[in-house]
Amino acid sequence: MNADAARIDAFDLVCALSRIADLMNPAVSEHQSRVAVIALALSLEMQRPEEETTEIGLAGLIHDIGAFSLQERLDLLSFELQEPDFHARVGYLLLHTFSPFAGIAAMIRYHHTPWRNGEGAAQAGHPIPLAAHILHLADRVEVAIDRNRYILGQTDQVCERIRTGANTSFHPDVLAAFLRLAGREYFWLDVVSHNIGLFLRKSLRKHAITMTMQELSEFAALLCLLVDFKSSFTATHSSGVAATALALARRAGFSSRDQEMMRVAAYLHDVGKLGIPSEIIEKKGPLTGEEQNIMRSHAYFTHEILGSVEGLEEITDWGALHQERLDGSGYPFHKTAEQLSDGARLMAVADIFTALTEDRPYRAGMSKEDTLRALNRLSAHRQLESKYTDILTRDFDDINAARAKAQAEAAVHYADFLRALTQA
Repeated sequence: MNADAARIDAFDLVCALSRIADLMNPAVSEHQSRVAVIALALSLEMQRPEEETTEIGLAGLIHDIGAFSLQERLDLLSFELQEPDFHARVGYLLLHTFSPFAGIAAMIRYHHTPWRNGEGAAQAGHPIPLAAHILHLADRVEVAIDRNRYILGQTDQVCERIRTGANTSFHPDVLAAFLRLAGREYFWLDVVSHNIGLFLRKSLRKHAITMTMQELSEFAALLCLLVDFKSSFTATHSSGVAATALALARRAGFSSRDQEMMRVAAYLHDVGKLGIPSEIIEKKGPLTGEEQNIMRSHAYFTHEILGSVEGLEEITDWGALHQERLDGSGYPFHKTAEQLSDGARLMAVADIFTALTEDRPYRAGMSKEDTLRALNRLSAHRQLESKYTDILTRDFDDINAARAKAQAEAAVHYADFLRALTQA
């Protein structure tokens, strides 16, 4: 990636987000991908504009992005939802500030709005896009499919279930398009295809976008929000790591371009935690052995998610290897010093420093003396890069102040986000 821009495919970005849900549990695996296939077919059948059809497919891939816990994801697989709107509001608030996804955000905001004999055409005076109603029906069709039965043997039952929502739940034009598609075997076979990823790639990977460094930072900030807002226990952690990493990079003589790249990598370093159930992240007692193993997998998930986006290779290297140690004792790859880049070494120090100094709901941050003692011990044992622990020892107060300021600002943002949920 050059200093100014990166040619990154929108499909890769969305798939990186969608893949996170699949990591949680096999029960929710490919739900969003299947919804995307159904929504695409509906949009094409209704002859919607090409750009809108593309956005509908992308929206389908991340329509449940606002559901953070495994239980929320499982609840959404119930045909009769009890509180369908909350995760849609969360998803909208997370996505709408990222300009390339503004249209997608509007679709996601209203993807559980019932038609109600035309009342669902607008909400609070705001028109609801037809695309949202397409997404709504696509989601309910996918949920109605029994994964334990052969697809072509249950199409009549699925159609009958969807027909019960005529006029009350579903837009009549969308329902009519679905019933036309339902008579074509290929439609159902596409939905359950084992090559669903390839199918979507061929359908959607036609619209590459060039992202400036500023837009890349916006995307990183979006994922940072997703990670930090997943749990009040770590609601500002990534912001603290970003401030620390940036301060270290400046003092170590990184170029201005690489400083910005380091901040982006720090925003994304824990994105794999989105694949860890909130029930584990927020557990107040000690984790069981199995839970510890699940938690440790987050670094691998980060590497898998970021590594799937062409153009983010350097950011993946710097951000995803933050749990590795110079002596090979880290995880998940057990890389040694000669295999770890300078950026990855810096990130490991920034992550540990932030974890030690930040306040958490269940404990206060460490004192300056205890923090430096812990960092220098790890450096002496050849686990952390001494160049960066030395910088922290020398400039502790200034760097810690920058870290605390960034986390305080993130806490305000977090509170504003929670307030906005009641108004979205």
